[in-house]
Amino acid sequence: MTKQVTAAEACRRHGITETTLVPWREQALEGIVNGLERRDVGTRREAELEREIAALERKRGQVTMIADLRSKALQRWREAATEVGKKWLAGEVAPACRIARALPVSHQRRPTRNT
Repeated sequence: MTKQVTAAEACRRHGITETTLVPWREQALEGIVNGLERRDVGTRREAELEREIAALERKRGQVTMIADLRSKALQRWREAATEVGKKWLAGEVAPACRIARALPVSHQRRPTRNT
């Protein structure tokens, strides 16, 4: 690529005519221009995909956090239920006692008013 050659000389070396070379040269130049334009489009598309990936990763983090909180809440409920069951078996709790009474007040169902 460093050595410059005339079109006629290149045609002679490769055994083609100049009428064949001209369309090839035009196609090659068009390909170069299109390739450079697509590179810009690809860069924009890549940036768009990166933003989408970041948004999905944030969403996955939120879902994971919610799942962890639910798992911890369920574990606490199971522990409370197990504790009430042990007390009931030991005779420390009246048989009519509901498991929900062992839960913190914030988890208990509030009584409704009958009007």
